[in-house]
Amino acid sequence: MSHVTLQDLIGGGDLSIGTMLTNGLARRRGTLAVVQAGGIAIGEKVFRSPTAAARSIVSYSVNGWTFWRLADGRNLAALRDTQAR
Repeated sequence: MSHVTLQDLIGGGDLSIGTMLTNGLARRRGTLAVVQAGGIAIGEKVFRSPTAAARSIVSYSVNGWTFWRLADGRNLAALRDTQAR
């Protein structure tokens, strides 16, 4: 499997600029992020990777690909894995 980045998903049209993301942790539910050309924005700060954005929320190591969810409930890992095929 090839390494698919957030920028690959955006560039390939699989993830749109302006897409709202929520997190998958019950105790942190409600945290919103927005997909931007440069990565994932939380407030004014933009993170180049899903993991860096997730880590800024929980302050410990976490897999950002499984942390962030789309409106349909899929996480970014599911979207990435579809793109990698």
